[in-house]
Amino acid sequence: MFSSLFGKKDRKRTESANSSLGRTVYPRSHADAALGAQARNDLQRRHQEEVTAKIDAIESEMVADLPALGIPRRPTPVPNGVALPDDVKREPDSRHQHAAPPDTLAMNESPSVLTADLEALSTDIFHDSLAAIEITDPGAGLPAAVEEAAIFYANGQNNDCMRALRDEITHDGSVAVVWYLLFEVLQQVGDHAGFDALAMDFVVRFERSPPVWRGPAAPVGTARKPAAGHSYTVALPASLVARVASDFTHARRALGSKARINVAFDAVCSSDEAGAEAVLDFLGEALRGQAQLILTGLGAAVDKLGQLMPTADGMLPRAVWLLRLELLRLLRRDSEFEDLSVEYAVAFEVSPPSFEPVPAHVIVDDRTLRREPGIATDPRVAELRHQGPHLEGDLLGRAPEAVSILEAAAALSDHVEVDCTHLRRVDFAAAGNLLNWLVSAQARGKHFVFTDVNQLVMALFRIMGIPGVAEVSARRI
Repeated sequence: MFSSLFGKKDRKRTESANSSLGRTVYPRSHADAALGAQARNDLQRRHQEEVTAKIDAIESEMVADLPALGIPRRPTPVPNGVALPDDVKREPDSRHQHAAPPDTLAMNESPSVLTADLEALSTDIFHDSLAAIEITDPGAGLPAAVEEAAIFYANGQNNDCMRALRDEITHDGSVAVVWYLLFEVLQQVGDHAGFDALAMDFVVRFERSPPVWRGPAAPVGTARKPAAGHSYTVALPASLVARVASDFTHARRALGSKARINVAFDAVCSSDEAGAEAVLDFLGEALRGQAQLILTGLGAAVDKLGQLMPTADGMLPRAVWLLRLELLRLLRRDSEFEDLSVEYAVAFEVSPPSFEPVPAHVIVDDRTLRREPGIATDPRVAELRHQGPHLEGDLLGRAPEAVSILEAAAALSDHVEVDCTHLRRVDFAAAGNLLNWLVSAQARGKHFVFTDVNQLVMALFRIMGIPGVAEVSARRI
């Protein structure tokens, strides 16, 4: 009775619930119920797998959209036996250490390391050599052989530098930059025979023309023969004497060309008869010539010459009077010229020179330099103004001369281009001092560009991080 009533009640609830869904549900056996439970479990498992797959796909897309994270690169290894300044610390040569586990190497390797794309580098390197390496991170690593060679060369160990490069070529000759560094060393040491032998191997390996021999760098201070379009500077000494005539020897060769000649009077304080005549003779030739003549410091020179004490006979040398008159004419100070002309006529009882127009190819730059501390009487001022600064020879130690040149150039302009065509070598101490100075110059708003840097110095600059504070372009091979 009770079971019948409960059974009817349960059936009514089931029929009522299913009728609301518009379907009829029949009682199932235990076997049918077990099969239904298994099907539901399979369906839920497949659904869970689909959801998991979708989540994984979404996470993969999110990770792909994240910016690449820079990983600090390892310090540059230094070969054994290389002397470094106390303030420069490097790790020992990695080739003499035990290899790290693969996972450790993978974690320490930066994605921007240049060796990751040496094939592309070898293709572009024929045009700009090290300059072809895109500097996305100034501290990015260089190939180990390049760093090792640059360190040896910076320390003056040319033989070790060449040995390291030859070993790398023997081991893997596919990286053109290593060949170019070896060409550069052979150029610097003057090994023409070795250069030619390497050129033959280069042609066989890369099937293209090798670099052309240009010989070792000219000695520091060697004057080059002026050519059309060349700029030449004569910085006159404080005292004009007879030997000043030799200062114009090379400039005279350019008077008939389209060259540019800079004559700086900034340091002139006194003159004798012979010195004044030498300057007047050159100015007369230059005014009649074709070369562009740029004169600086005339105003200060006129004032200093006017303060000279008279000679024993109570008279300044006649040539000194004429030089003062000529400088006043070039400055276009007609009133002062006329006053001095009258004094000259009375003193020597002859007619003074006339006030003639200044030829168009003569440029007088009489801007005062007194507001620029440290270079007001520097004879390099004219060259820095009109030819630009240049570094040459070997920069060693603190390289004070190079820093003074850069300091003077920075006082004249916020954007300075430094010609490094004749720069042979820079050691670690000089490179470190240069880096420190460039950091301070950058903080003052100064922008420096170093051009035509040889390949080995370029590599050292990259190691030291100089491209992070200045533009550096390598010499084309």
